[in-house]
Amino acid sequence: MKSEGPLLQYLMRRIAEMPPDLLAELASDAAPGIEAGAVTGDVLRGLGLLNPDRRWLESLRPAKLDKTSRNIIRVTLVGGWLLADPWFQGRANPAQAQVWLVTVVRDLAAVTTADALVKDDDRREELARLCLKALEFRPQGENAKQAQQRLESISSVERERVIAASRELQEAVRKKRAEEEERARKVREEMARKAAEEAAAKGTRE
Repeated sequence: MKSEGPLLQYLMRRIAEMPPDLLAELASDAAPGIEAGAVTGDVLRGLGLLNPDRRWLESLRPAKLDKTSRNIIRVTLVGGWLLADPWFQGRANPAQAQVWLVTVVRDLAAVTTADALVKDDDRREELARLCLKALEFRPQGENAKQAQQRLESISSVERERVIAASRELQEAVRKKRAEEEERARKVREEMARKAAEEAAAKGTRE
């Protein structure tokens, strides 16, 4: 059963107070800036993970930054800032924290931006709830069912999943309809061919 975590508002305030400098220019081979891998590694070591995934940390300093990689790294920094809160010290499982940063945060980066996570109430709440869920906590004052229902109601990741599933269903329906129309066309053509052959045969007999 999930353990009770901190007040959700406490974590949301933590996210809102993220220093702008941490979302400034990122380091790459082309330019100096925030070394996201070093920052994230320090956060995980602070939680007790002695050997964070080195290859993953190195990936947070790509040779060239594009829009997608920039957002993934910045979202990871927001997640790391949240995990660096003193409440998680001695409570959070550091291996679970790393998995969350590698997987869930990247999924979130595919549907929202780091700036939205810091500035938008719903996105702050989503990030805080995703973090607690990944670390097997629930917000203070909520039971597990309430926490899950609220997360599902605001989840941009879940919303994108539903939208994608709806698109797939629509595409399957469109494809099936097209196949049915093609079969009907072939039947009509075959019927017309047979009718023509019968008419020709009748004309020959007469």
